Amino acid sequence: MSNLKQALKDIENSREDIINRLVQFVTTDTLLFWSPKDELKAEQKNVWEPYLRWFGRKTGASLNPTESINVDDKNTSSLEKLKQYLLTLRTEELAALYFASTELNSVILGLYFALENIDIQKIITAAFLEEKFQAIRWGENLPAEEKYREIADRLSDLRHTFVQ
Repeated sequence: MSNLKQALKDIENSREDIINRLVQFVTTDTLLFWSPKDELKAEQKNVWEPYLRWFGRKTGASLNPTESINVDDKNTSSLEKLKQYLLTLRTEELAALYFASTELNSVILGLYFALENIDIQKIITAAFLEEKFQAIRWGENLPAEEKYREIADRLSDLRHTFVQ
């Protein structure tokens, strides 16, 4: 059996567990924690809000960002809707979502990557918006840039493997 077929079989056999992990992970999604500082918050609103709206339309789950470090309790009411949506995904889509979510620290961006044809650099910019915002102010961070290149390579491989 090829590695790809084995990976898909493993995903299918662990489907419920993977979905439950994603549902729990979304409550701490990067896109839900906004800066209280106006300049960064404006950039987050500009970049992240379209993904949040898309996610809500796609899954029926309404998630609210917060400026606190605490999870917004209102978001837990949408978790069952998200779970029901994730159950409808094909195995390949679920695999792409799971792996992309771990790379991007975001189920919201992971789902967008799995289902939409987005430029990889654009989604990395969204995922690491705060770091990139700081780099503009303080100068390029070479280890971070290397990390972004490595993530881009893994996402590219993921796209070629699982995303149709």
